[in-house]
Amino acid sequence: MVERGGGVKGIELRKLRSNELGRGSYSLDIIIDVCDAMGANIVNTLSEKAKQILINMGMRTGISILSNYCLKRKALASFKLPVEALTWKGIPGEQVASKIIESYEFAKFDKFRAVTHNKGIMNGVDAVCLATGQDWRAV
Repeated sequence: MVERGGGVKGIELRKLRSNELGRGSYSLDIIIDVCDAMGANIVNTLSEKAKQILINMGMRTGISILSNYCLKRKALASFKLPVEALTWKGIPGEQVASKIIESYEFAKFDKFRAVTHNKGIMNGVDAVCLATGQDWRAV
């Protein structure tokens, strides 16, 4: 992964709670760029390795597992499409493109609209993933 620009990008310690003795529970978060991989195997492998290091340092540890709550994970996509190809039900492609941009601008400032945009986009992405035999749940 490092050769592709990925790998461990950071380590963060989060305090979760303190008990009645003032002892805390923490989460050691390893930030990993898995590139184009789903990454579950490498994340679990690194989590287990980190756990063993902590044990060797005399620390008590609990579970060592990945999270699907990936706040720092971002996906990017791009494509080219002739504006004329957007023609729909007799409406010129240029006019359709203008409406798409207008709704995008609206969604930038309204999270309710943005969530609905994203859901609609994911419906199309899921369909492509299913049609090409991809693991659509991971997407």
